[in-house]
Amino acid sequence: MSWIKTYSINILTVIFSLFTAVVLAEIVLRNLFVPIPKHYHYSADVIKDDPLRGYKLVPNKTSIMSNGFFEEEIITDKNGNRDIYSELLGDYGIVAIGDSQTFGHGITAEDSWPEILQQKISKNVVNTGVFGYSPHQYLPTVDEQIANGLNVETVLYALTYNDIFGGTPPLKFFDDVDKKLGIKSFGDDIMKITLGRVLHNSLHYFRYRTALGQIIESAARTNIDFPIKYKKIDHITNLRASIEFIADLKYQLSLRGIKLHVVYIAAGSYILPKSADLIFKIRDYDSRFIGDFLETHFDRAGISFADATDPLFEHSALHNFERDSLMLPIDGHYNRRANIVIAEEFQSLLELSDG
Repeated sequence: MSWIKTYSINILTVIFSLFTAVVLAEIVLRNLFVPIPKHYHYSADVIKDDPLRGYKLVPNKTSIMSNGFFEEEIITDKNGNRDIYSELLGDYGIVAIGDSQTFGHGITAEDSWPEILQQKISKNVVNTGVFGYSPHQYLPTVDEQIANGLNVETVLYALTYNDIFGGTPPLKFFDDVDKKLGIKSFGDDIMKITLGRVLHNSLHYFRYRTALGQIIESAARTNIDFPIKYKKIDHITNLRASIEFIADLKYQLSLRGIKLHVVYIAAGSYILPKSADLIFKIRDYDSRFIGDFLETHFDRAGISFADATDPLFEHSALHNFERDSLMLPIDGHYNRRANIVIAEEFQSLLELSDG
């Protein structure tokens, strides 16, 4: 039996050694070569509950937005918008709605697409974007601007991949026993712990929150021809729902005498620099199918629309090494140059030349 004991000790020694080596490698890599983003942080008092919008930014506040790599100041105006208003430009009634892409995630307010557009056309563009927002929160946001005395004439909607395919948890309003309005996620109130859920969350953490995971994914995407992971039928279901929502949004805005312009921002929040060409091939049909589908149906519905997929991919091909990180964005997150592309799409829809 002594050989069994010796064999067991050797196996445990190998396992312990491998575990120690992995931990040490992770520590070295994430501190020297592959920085790992931290959870996004905002000052706790910069957000407040709202019965119609769910939550919104607190007016006249100064806060810090950070995830460990960037630290940007957030200043809200008297209406609770991260907006840079110039009295010299006057009130032209142009309002930008959207999520973190419009808000200016990880960048200064000056680098957000509404501000860049404002600089280009020399007309005030009010940025009402809020990180984490979903489509149902946009109309109440516009109505609040009207209630605050803004003469809203034009709404610019940066339609993101998240808005179509639910990248953020959907929220709904509910009344508790005290009739106090709040928000909660769709689904079960109690999270069931299963082996599948534990494995899924563990793999998700390894893939996105560890240096080794990011390196392995980068190497795999560079050398393995992954199949496209989406089902066309699922896309069509979500796209039709989005088209119905935006058609209704257009109608609701028209009742208020407001015009709507929509620009679709392709998926591509991240690409891996060493496998950019492969990512393009994987997402090429995906992104262009979505843009073409939207364009066809919006044209029928008479909705002013532009697809920013191609110019954003062209931008990425030229500037895909902008950040000192393994994962690089091609949308406006962290990225002024991409926001210039988005601003130019809206400028074209508005038919306004540089001011």
